[in-house]
Parts: sequence; structure tokens; C-alpha cells
Amino acid sequence: MKLTWHCLFISSGTMAVSLINNSDTINVLPSNIIQTMLTLLPMRDAFRTSILSRDWKEHCATIPKLRFDDEVFEGSAYKNLSVKCKLTHVICPILLLHRGPILDFSLCFSELSSCSQIDQIILYLSKSSTVKKFMLCIGVGDDHKLLPSFFMLQHLTCLTLQNCAFQPPSTFCGFSRLTSLHFFNVSITCKVLLHFVANCPLLKQFTLFGDAKHLTGRWNSRFVELFECLPLIEYLHMSACPVRCFATGDMPQKLPTLVDSLTVLHLTELCFVREVELRSALLLVTSSPNIREIVMEMYHDPNEAASQNAMNLLDLQDYSNVNLDHLRELKITNMSNTKPGLDFVKLILAKSPMLKKLRIVVDKQVDMSNEVKMLRDLVQYQRASTKAEIRNGEEGCAAPIPPVTPPWCTGGMSGTGVGEWYGNDPGLLAKHLQPLTYRVTKAMFGKLADKISIVVVKMDDVKHIKHYHSDMVHILPSNIIHTILDLLPMRDAFRTSILSRNWRHHSASIPQLQFDDEMFEGSAYDKLSIKHKLTHVVYPILLLRRGPILKFSLCLSELSSCSLIDQIILYLSKSSTVKKFTLWIEVGDDHKLLPSFFMLQQLTCLNLQNCVFQPPSTFCGFSRLTCLYFHYVSITCEVLLRFLVNCPLLKEFTLTGDEKRLIGRWDSSFVELFECLPLIEYLHMSSYPVQCFAAGDMPQKLPTLLNHLRVLNLAELCFALEVELRSILLLVTSSPNIQEIVMEMYHDPNEAVSQNAMNLLDLQDYSNVNLDHLRELEIRNMSNTKPGLDFVKLILAKAPMLKKVGITVDKQVDMSDEVQMLRDLVQYRRASNKAEIERKEEKWRGNKVNFPSKTFLPNVGGKGRKGKDMIKNKLKKLERFINLHIYPQLTFSYKINKGISHLSFPFSPTQEHENLFFSISFPFFPSNLKNTNKLIFFFSFPFLSFLPPSFPFFSFLTKLENTA
Repeated sequence: MKLTWHCLFISSGTMAVSLINNSDTINVLPSNIIQTMLTLLPMRDAFRTSILSRDWKEHCATIPKLRFDDEVFEGSAYKNLSVKCKLTHVICPILLLHRGPILDFSLCFSELSSCSQIDQIILYLSKSSTVKKFMLCIGVGDDHKLLPSFFMLQHLTCLTLQNCAFQPPSTFCGFSRLTSLHFFNVSITCKVLLHFVANCPLLKQFTLFGDAKHLTGRWNSRFVELFECLPLIEYLHMSACPVRCFATGDMPQKLPTLVDSLTVLHLTELCFVREVELRSALLLVTSSPNIREIVMEMYHDPNEAASQNAMNLLDLQDYSNVNLDHLRELKITNMSNTKPGLDFVKLILAKSPMLKKLRIVVDKQVDMSNEVKMLRDLVQYQRASTKAEIRNGEEGCAAPIPPVTPPWCTGGMSGTGVGEWYGNDPGLLAKHLQPLTYRVTKAMFGKLADKISIVVVKMDDVKHIKHYHSDMVHILPSNIIHTILDLLPMRDAFRTSILSRNWRHHSASIPQLQFDDEMFEGSAYDKLSIKHKLTHVVYPILLLRRGPILKFSLCLSELSSCSLIDQIILYLSKSSTVKKFTLWIEVGDDHKLLPSFFMLQQLTCLNLQNCVFQPPSTFCGFSRLTCLYFHYVSITCEVLLRFLVNCPLLKEFTLTGDEKRLIGRWDSSFVELFECLPLIEYLHMSSYPVQCFAAGDMPQKLPTLLNHLRVLNLAELCFALEVELRSILLLVTSSPNIQEIVMEMYHDPNEAVSQNAMNLLDLQDYSNVNLDHLRELEIRNMSNTKPGLDFVKLILAKAPMLKKVGITVDKQVDMSDEVQMLRDLVQYRRASNKAEIERKEEKWRGNKVNFPSKTFLPNVGGKGRKGKDMIKNKLKKLERFINLHIYPQLTFSYKINKGISHLSFPFSPTQEHENLFFSISFPFFPSNLKNTNKLIFFFSFPFLSFLPPSFPFFSFLTKLENTA
């Protein structure tokens, strides 16, 4: 996909960036698929897709999920921005420009602190009240107090808060639709919490983290009262401090009303040597008959001794009626070799007939001897489940809770690290678990060796832990992934292989391979020669790929003829699945196509530049070819016509070249050419091929009309030459259904117009010519010659549906001739009352980007010498301004002559760009035109791409306009 950038500097001082794409661009995707893709992507990447097309830009303004985290603010551009600047200059504009409902809003980056801008954002969200998921995580500083506007978000289904002060107004009646509530260090009282939870009747997930600083006031409620407010709770996550707060008074062995809906229990920072915390854990577990998963992150202090009550608690109480029939998994991290902890595990093993996995992470402060003893005890415990698998892992298996991101956003371990050793290979286990010996290992596990596996994980070996949520991009269907990869530039398509394993496999089967300069951008390829690029990049991609290659393009700026190209074509010809093939040789000699190329019989589109086209005698053409583009291809007339005859479906044909490439004798006419192109719809030819087919006597109209021709594009032609003018008239008048004509003329001021060309249109009769379908005519580099004006006059008179005539005047035509030409064009009779004649400015042509002019229209209060003096004063001001704000060492020159004022100076920031310049022109119109007292500034900024990123360009334009 070829992309062309156009940066427009419009009068309001804003920048508009547009991307002009081909017809096969990514904007053909349905709107619902685009929305799904944008929702699944990280927000920064989602907004970056706005450059793909206008459709994508509009979709980016309606993304329902806005998540502002550290990933959004990565990069040097945001490094020095304060939190307030990020909120004011990034988040607020996105919210203001957003259209449609916002369903998910997250504000969670590491440096976020309490400020008034947060309240303004919440106030904006509360106006529409469409937010269903809301996350606010304060990373540093004091807690943020939520204002009453926050409690107006009545559609909330998921709420996550960190380091906030939760004090609802007295009239607040809860969030009736809330199903998930996660509080991390939220300042709240017991009374407010219970009242709030009781008014959330659909609550299924509840997280409460906190310490004595945040859980304020008197906490004298019990677990009984808490679970009365949580009748539908399915997921419960609590830290030690809230557990102790609800463990007041006499604690029963089991709750009077069982928590039947609870399936996941997650307790953090508990210590089994403390009786109150052990009792709380037992109460929650035994009161949840349908629990499926228990996760406990313990706190171990080697200096704290276990209380006697905790030591004997499970021995004294009766748990014979406890049944955990649905428990599948138990995870305990930072476990120490204490009797209460082992008794707790013993109880779980004995009461869980469906238990499949018991994961034990030993605390790092436990020595090897105590760990071995603990493992021996675990192996000897009675198990209700014969499938229970005990795993032991060192400290570091569970990811710590980050300061900002909630704990469930980081994944656990899945057997990564040093390695995984199973009990059925005790020799390998003994090798890594020194000082254990093979005898000790065998004695420890015995016959249970085949049922026990041990996973050892070192924290130093774990550098990145990722958890893939269910809404990750890898769940997209294969056909959608293929469509995305097909429409992306190839370099970006291959980069998607990091998204997941699925995407890696899909990127190896991309059917469109386009190797261009964009593919090889970056310092890694700067020093590579063309042969190295072909050998070390193109070859491996071809060899490792899977599936058919439908489109292949090799188009590099330094590409020269070499045998490696023939090897690539030979590889492609083996499968013969390529439908679109492009080969552009840029430097050196033309590349001769070997016979293997002509075996690509599935071709529908062929694009060649600087190649030698000599097919073998047995070649019978490409029967499926519809598009053929020959740019400076060495070929003879006989070979070309025979080739075209054998391409019966050809609809688009381009032929550009010179006498060096169009070799041999070219004595065929346009009549013979178009006999080989019966279905032609698009024709593009340059000057020399036109002259080659204009041999002998040329009729005024072809005997067989080109009824299918819709677009005619002619380049480098000259109206002053009779043969070329006749050819143009022949092609136009023989195409009754033509819709668009584009002509790029060649003007030589030293070449006189021949008398035959001057009188050609006057002598011939074109009364029977009708261009009833012509919509647009564009002529570039036009000069003030009679044949050219007569041609435009003919088109205007014969095209009743004409809407637009674009004229770009040649730069060598002076102002007086241009004015005369414009007067003549205005006076011509038009068959279409909707035809608009537009004079187009010639744009500065850079290597990479085109910068159209920037126009200002300040008033000039004077004419004649007085006006010129005023212009000189303004130029001096402008000179001082540019020296001050852009470049202090520039030299200026300007002149006012014959109504033209011009200021120019060189701008050479680097030696390799010495020809760059800054130019300002001030054209004065004759007194009979409207703009007599107007001064028009045409700014050409070819040097803009070399300004530093921090340059205040918009501020500069504003000051420049005021100065002018």
C-alpha cells in the first residue's frame, strides 16, 4: 500500500494531515469490525490508526473505551510534561472531541496526583452518564476526594478506586447496576462502606485493600453483617487489615447463612500464627460450600512466635461436617513451616474431593531443612482427591501488587523460570535441588512420585510477567486477522507477530509482499547493500512463509539489475500463484527478464520499470492480465503488439519510454494499437510512444471508436508540434465515453509553433464530435499558445457534462501572458453551465513530502509608489522577524519590478540540503481586478521538515501574520 503525505498549513493556524490511499486500503472494512479492532487495541495504538484514512479518523473519535495509563504517555514528547499538563493538553482535548458514548474510562498512570482537573473530567463524564466501567488510581500524594458529581454516574457496572476519599452525599442511594467493586487504600468508614454495599444489590466481585490510615472511624461490624450486604458475592479479595476489622467479638466456626455464591477467595498479607487471622480464614473457607479457588498470600515474620491458641485451633475445633466439594485449586505464597499453616493445608486436602492443584510457594526466609520437612509432611497428609497435584515454588512465583495497577492486571506464573522437574524423574530433581540426594528424593515421594510435580521459579529469571485477558487481540477470527495484515504496510504487518503466537503464524502467510523503501527504513539497513537486503531480508521471508503469494512488489530506490532478482522470480514461478507483480529497477542497466518470469500465468496486474521484455517464442501472453504498466521498458513494436493481442482482458495500459527503450522499427499506427486493446478503459502514454504510433497519414477519427475508454493520461506532449497535437485530437475525438483527461505538457519557450499546428483546429471539422460523458479536464504546464487554447476551447464547446477544468500554468510564462490566457479562457463558450475553470499553483517538489502554499490576505493601504514603499517597509520587518525567530545568519534579497515583489534567501542547515530555500512572492494584480488593494503571501516551506520538534510553528505563523 503506497502512502503519500500532504501537510496543509491552513489559514486558521492548524495542521491537517491527510493520507491518500489506493482503492485497496484498509477503510473498506465494515464499521463494526473497525470499532471492535479499536476497542481491543491499546488506546495509544488505536488513536494512531487515525492516519490510515478519513474513515478511521472518524472512528477514532468514537472509541467507547478511553484508558489513560503509562503506555499512553510513553516517549520523549511527554517526558517533561507535568500531570496537570497531561490532563489539560492531552486528556481534556480527547474528551472534548469525542463523539458518541464513553462506556469505559480509566485514569491510571504512575505520577497521577490529586488535582482539580480530575474533578473537571469526572464532571464532564457525569453529564452524559453513560460510563459503565470507571477506574481512578492516584499514584502519589494525598488521597483524592470524590466530589458529588462522581456519584451521578448511575450506569456504573464496574468501579475501581485507589487512594481516594469515598464520602458520598446523604442523598446517595448506591449504584444499582454495580457488579464489580475494587477499593485499594480508599479512605472510608465502616458505616459508609456497609451502607454503600447494601445499596449495590447486584454486586458479585468485591475487593477491599487498606490499612489503619484509610479504614477510618470505628470498625465494630462483623463478617455476618458484611455478607448480609453481599448476597450474590462470587469473588472476594481482602487484605489483612480489613479482615481484622471485621473479626470483632466472638467469631463463630461457620457463618449462620452460608455464602453459597462465593467461588473465588483471595486473601493477602495474612499470618497464620495470629489466631484472629487464622480464625477469619477458616470462617470464610468453611462457610463457602461452592468455593472453587483459594489464593492466600501470607506474611511471615520469623521473629513472631505462633500463639498457643493458633497452634491448637484446628485440633480443638470439629470440622467433620465441612465439605469443599467444588474446590479445584489452592495457592499459598510465602508459606512458612508453622503448624497452623500445615494444619490448614491438611484440612483442605482432607475435605476437597475435586482438588486438582495445590501450589505452595515457600517463603525465602525458610531454610532448606525446614522446607524438606514441610514437604515430607505435605506428602504424608491424607487426600480426598486422588488427582491432587502438589507444586512447590520458591519466593517470587506471584507477582507483587504494583503501586498503581490493581493486582488482577498482573498475571501469575505458569511454569516459567529455571525449569520444571516432575516427580517421575527424581534424578533430574536431585541434580537441581541440592543438597537433596537421589535416596532422599526417593524416600520422600515413594510411590506417589508419578502424581507429584515440582516447579522451581527464581525471581531473578522472571523479567516480564504478562497476563492475556479474554479480550486480547489474539481472539480475532483468522479471516479478520488476514484482512488486517493484507491492508497494513508490510513492515507493520510483520511487526504484529509480537502480539501473540496466532499473529506470528498469520504474519508468515501474508499473501501480499511489498519490498519498498519503507520496508528498509532505519539505521539497521542504512549500511546494507542491495544484494545484502535481497539475501538477508527478502530471501528468508520467502523461504519461511507459508501459503500462496498473491502480490509481489520489489521497488527500492537503489535497486539495480542482479542475478538475485532472477532467483526470486524463479522461486515465485514454481507455485505460479502471483496475481500482481511489480519490479522497478532504479539505477544501472535495464534488467533482462528470464524465461522463468513468463511462467507467471496467473498474473492480472504487471508493473515493470527499466526492464528488457523479450519473451520466448513459445510465450502466448498472460490470458488473465487486466492491468499493464510499462515504464521505460526495452521492447520492440512487434513484440509489444503480439503481447497485447494475447492479453484479451486488458483494461489498463501505460507505456512511457524514449528512443533508447523503444527499439527497432516502429511503423505501426494507432489503428493497429487499438485493435489489440478492444476493452481498454485507462490509457497512459508519454510523448515518444505517441510519436511512434503517429506514423503515416493520421485520420481525424479512428475507424473503430474506443467505446470503453474512460481515462486518458498523456505526458510530456507539446501543442506546438503538429504530430502530437493530431494524436491528442485523434484519441479524444475517438473516445465518446471518456470521463477524464489529464495532460502534462512540455513547454520550450525557444521552440516556435508550426504553422500547421496553429491552424489545425481551424481547418478541420469537429462538428460531429460529442464528449457527452467528460467530467474533468486537467492540463499541467500549459503555455499561452494558440493550439493549446484552441484545444481547451474545443473541449469546453463539446462537453455538456464538464464540471472541472484545472489549468496549471508553466512557470516560464510571465504574468502578462498568463493574464491574457485567463481572459481568453473566460470568454470561450461552454456547453456545460457547471464547468469551473480552476487555476492551480505549481507545488514545490521535495524528495519525500509536498508542502502546498500558505496564504495570508492582509490589507495594503496604497497603490503605485506609495504602495511599493509600504511593501518595502513590511519586507524589512519580515526580514528582522525571521532573523529573530528562525535563523539568525540568513541573507536576504528582494526586488519589486513590474508589479512583482519577491523575497528569497537560502536555508542550508546541512550540506546535503544546500538547494533548499525559503521563498515569498507578492503578486500585484492589474487595477481592473478585485484584489487591487490586497497583498497575497505565498509561503513555500521546504525546510519545515528540518526544524526541531520543539519549534513553536503555530505561534510563529501567528506572529508572522501579525507582522505582515
